[in-house]
Amino acid sequence: MLASASRSTSATLPVMATTPFKIAFFGDGGTEVVQGSSFYHDIGGYSSGFVKDSDGEFAAAGPSVRAVSRYIHSQAPSDVVELGDLSYNSNASTLLDVNVGKYYNAFAYPYPSPLYVDPNGIYAKQVLDGAPATQGRTQWPYNLYSYPLGFPDSSDGSGLGGAKDRNRFWFTFGNHDYSSFLGDSDPNVNYLLEESEVVMPGGSPLGPDVYQAAAVAANNGDVKAQRYGNTLQQLFDYFPWLSEDVQRQLLYLGVNPDATKDVRINVGRLDPTGVDGAYYSVSLGDDGQGNPLVHLQFIDSTRLLANAGYYDFFPSSQDPIVEPVKPDFSYNPADPLSKSPFNTQNPLQGQQMLDWSKQDLAASRARWQIISPHHTTYGPAATFDKLTTKQYNTNPVLISYISSLNQYVRSVDPDKAIDFVINGDSHYYSRILEQQVASGGVGLGVPVMTLGDGGIRPATINLAPYGVEVNNPVNKANYNPDENGNGKLDPPSPGLGMPDSRPVSVGASGYYSYTRSNKAPQGVESRVRKTFGGRTYTFNLPVYNYGASADDANYQGDTGTDISGLYGYGQGAAIAEADSDYFLIRFQTVEVLDPAIVAVAPAGAPTGRGSAFYKDWSPATAKLDDLAIFSFDIDAFGRVSAAALAQGGRGYFSGAGGVADVIYSIPGNNAASPGAAQAKVRLVFAGGSLQSVTLVDGGSGYNLAANAINQQNGNVGATSLTGTKNTPVSGLLIGLNIELEEQYTLAAKAPDDQSLYSD
Repeated sequence: MLASASRSTSATLPVMATTPFKIAFFGDGGTEVVQGSSFYHDIGGYSSGFVKDSDGEFAAAGPSVRAVSRYIHSQAPSDVVELGDLSYNSNASTLLDVNVGKYYNAFAYPYPSPLYVDPNGIYAKQVLDGAPATQGRTQWPYNLYSYPLGFPDSSDGSGLGGAKDRNRFWFTFGNHDYSSFLGDSDPNVNYLLEESEVVMPGGSPLGPDVYQAAAVAANNGDVKAQRYGNTLQQLFDYFPWLSEDVQRQLLYLGVNPDATKDVRINVGRLDPTGVDGAYYSVSLGDDGQGNPLVHLQFIDSTRLLANAGYYDFFPSSQDPIVEPVKPDFSYNPADPLSKSPFNTQNPLQGQQMLDWSKQDLAASRARWQIISPHHTTYGPAATFDKLTTKQYNTNPVLISYISSLNQYVRSVDPDKAIDFVINGDSHYYSRILEQQVASGGVGLGVPVMTLGDGGIRPATINLAPYGVEVNNPVNKANYNPDENGNGKLDPPSPGLGMPDSRPVSVGASGYYSYTRSNKAPQGVESRVRKTFGGRTYTFNLPVYNYGASADDANYQGDTGTDISGLYGYGQGAAIAEADSDYFLIRFQTVEVLDPAIVAVAPAGAPTGRGSAFYKDWSPATAKLDDLAIFSFDIDAFGRVSAAALAQGGRGYFSGAGGVADVIYSIPGNNAASPGAAQAKVRLVFAGGSLQSVTLVDGGSGYNLAANAINQQNGNVGATSLTGTKNTPVSGLLIGLNIELEEQYTLAAKAPDDQSLYSD
């Protein structure tokens, strides 16, 4: 997909005279490890039957994260922007290195952070079950991989990591980066008891969430005191240039004066307590006349939405928590008198941030002005959300903020107007354009892009093909009535409401399915239950004909082609190219293959789409009934204790007469156990179906997968995982389809939308 913004009146793009400045954008990539585990199989979202999170964020998505990272590196951008949610779920240092350092350190300076390496600093001295950070040791959760070196160079895996001249990795703060401030249930760190479902057996802190641990220690071991240790300081220290101290900025921005001369950082506020928010801007590049080429302003939409009550916010102090029953639809940061009823410590925080945004953008000398909140400004919305609430949909608070900002800078100088809005959070790709000038709108001709599929599993989204207003998706009638009416976006008076700007979809990547909010019509199955080995599993199914009957005008039929009407789906990233005459951004999906299957390929054999190996490991279709599945159990010591055939599937090994005998290694034993061996099973195929599964080696180190499912990672010792007891778990499933995204979606076909999303 292509999106461009230009103030030129010409109908054609200027001819490139010089090498364009390139920036890579991606969002929501922090899922290498989720709930403490790297186990990434999650057929049709069945994991929600294990964990108490109804949206089922149990399975990690490391292969997707890796695929997006490889694509970004292959494009050789000057700079990289992550649109929030660097880790799920930890605002601590716990997972930053495995999610950012491992995959993007080639763009980060300094890497590793001197503040994490300092042997006398709070991170290295923090004791994990009696063991401080020591040379060459890998701790889980990651404070710093292989202390004090960190991960190898993310571009090619060789040598030391880190950008060599200046920092080139920028980001906006997402809700999962705030994490414990919002009461997230998160076994990635030891002290998180805001959710009663998290079982904590006690013991010393498992993760290097040092500030929360310190708060507990200061309160005589009372784990409830951990919320007073909530802080964003770990993020500020992992990226040490991110500071309100200008001298610290200059110290850590880079070492090459020629590289840093075109970089300008302007910090609005970096409040570790979260009360005042965290927002800043950076100017990059050179327009050829001594001015910056691109100005990126990162808005703290998490704080803004918490001000409006879209989130519970747990303060870092002893101040009482004000928990919203529902959002305050009257909250408007563009109104100087509108106070947040939920931010009792700073009820005018939204106005303060908006004032800074206005002054920052008005002072910018860059050719292109880009605004980047984390949350969705306009979007078709994930189907599991109500059309009227939450962050995954068109959000009137953000629209009002950006509208006020754009109106102000236009009044100062029309050339300072916003050119582009890009956000993450919603796990899909979309582009929206307003079709009508309206008071309170973002601005006619300003593309609004959502790019929240940079690694996280894709979400099902509403039907908004080209030209459809995102506020009135095709499936709107399927929504349950809520407090504001059936799918009604305008809240009751004195609600902020939506501007009459007619935002329409001009491109989207996602697939559609019914959910708890978006109900299937009578007789249409949106979920299916299957019993394997005496256990019943529920799988979410995509919908191929939108619930219409064959005689209905809306009937599209199960053609086995496009499953959504939204032109494909899948994880990906966007590459922007800019010079003084144009700003062009191109989104592309990536090929996500199951590394456990790729690992059994003959040395040197091609494994990508179109190869014989790819065809052999692809079922007849991606639908559930055609998928070969086996189950396995994990015992109390983190070993695989049993494996069994669940379903044979069909269509495998067509090039070998449907016959194969393969030793397959089960993924998901966490890298915290460097010596842990993966469990192995023997898979026997005949007639194109899986016939038998035999456990060959139980392996070790699967404790974290088991405890993640049981939300009990506090059981696991950090110094010795082998022999450390966990709660056993049975009935984990693995699907055998080399196209990994098909396992997550059970889609009708591979997400092969390259012709629509690539050059």
